[in-house]
Amino acid sequence: MFNLCWADERGFPASDRGAAYGDGLFETIRMHGERGVLLSRHLDRMVRDAGRLGIPVSLAELFKACTAAAGRYSVGFINKESNDGWVLKLTLTRGEGGRGYQPGTSVRPTLMVAAGPMPEVPLASGVAADFSRIPLTVNPLLAGIKSLNRLEQVMAAREI
Repeated sequence: MFNLCWADERGFPASDRGAAYGDGLFETIRMHGERGVLLSRHLDRMVRDAGRLGIPVSLAELFKACTAAAGRYSVGFINKESNDGWVLKLTLTRGEGGRGYQPGTSVRPTLMVAAGPMPEVPLASGVAADFSRIPLTVNPLLAGIKSLNRLEQVMAAREI
């Protein structure tokens, strides 16, 4: 069981391990109305990767949170100028914990749920791409996990 937080109500407390140490992971899901595109794949990956990080969460809990989020947010994105859907972001952290890198044994995970409009894609003009001098480190233990530590990507995006 996790603590459920809605991003439009409050953020993470400073004592949350996701905010303090990047101790967590995320999924970004394209939504059409109340339906998530490839939802089961996103949630399966989140459960699998949370297990790799030792963060307890169940598929049923995540599905229930997504259903609640779809009911809460989809109305705000229906009948807009662009009918391309909207984006649901799930951020799962180990939860609030003490100081230091070693997580406590009685930590309860936090799931932050956020929503936003689908970003516009410049189909007519295409996209620009470039190379960055910022190298991406390779850590086999974290490979494939959409972890909260995205500093390399942030630095590369700032460079280009």
